[in-house]
Amino acid sequence: MNLEQAWPGEQNHETLERLRGIYRTATDALPKDAGVMEPDEVVVETLAADGTAAAGEWPSNLVGHLHGDDARRAVRLSGVGPMKAFKINDKTYGVKVTPVLPILSLPSQSWPEGGLPSFDSMIAYSAPSTPYRYDQTGPGDAAEFYRYAMLGRGWRLVKEEKDALQVWVRDPSFDDPIVILRFETEHMEIDLRQTHRGVPHHPKGVFGVCDGKYCELVNGEDADEVEAWFREYLGYLGWREVEPNTYERDDWRLHLDFKFTEGSVEVRHECTSIQPSGWPLPPTPTRGK
Repeated sequence: MNLEQAWPGEQNHETLERLRGIYRTATDALPKDAGVMEPDEVVVETLAADGTAAAGEWPSNLVGHLHGDDARRAVRLSGVGPMKAFKINDKTYGVKVTPVLPILSLPSQSWPEGGLPSFDSMIAYSAPSTPYRYDQTGPGDAAEFYRYAMLGRGWRLVKEEKDALQVWVRDPSFDDPIVILRFETEHMEIDLRQTHRGVPHHPKGVFGVCDGKYCELVNGEDADEVEAWFREYLGYLGWREVEPNTYERDDWRLHLDFKFTEGSVEVRHECTSIQPSGWPLPPTPTRGK
């Protein structure tokens, strides 16, 4: 379909203009004698397929995220699309070659509440580890955009490394995530770290598998690393450490207990009010009121 032509009955003009922009960028970049499908960036996936007839030998180095000549070679060997059987080091595998293409994936407009601003020169791609790439710009422009656009939506900048990193938080009374923006040379990453009751969730933490209402189990880390992580991220949320692993913010005290066991760390949260006796608890906040 030629995206330069209007779609009959199209109502979402913003989406249509974005599609047209991607189409123009792609066609302008192609030489006039380009083949129908000869991508220079692909992802090659493999899956063990013992007992299946193999079409030939697959080079062991042509696996994963490939660029340039390696990507084109993979396409010539297998084409793109369905998985095909090949021998790799005398074992049979299913090999699937998928081109890396732009996708209409933008920061969520529903979470956190109100969504995150979207930099116009940012395009998402179906590639591992590089969700958002810049189109004809760089990390300095992206960082400058978010520096002001996030403030306009009520976020507060709590850490910054010029044109490389921004950490944002919002009203700690709500379960807004900690927003971490990393700006690289050709792409940026958006990392949302969940919080609950003003306490951040460890990225490897799982609730419900250790004793206690507010107990999370963190696998693959030692206790010192986990303590350091909570110290850093609680600091972003305005907690100050008054004793080892004991924090205060406003009228609340939070104590964390770390227990290392069999390659995992159990983290128990205990939050108590430190208001004078007889003071009423603050009402549950409601956004926008």
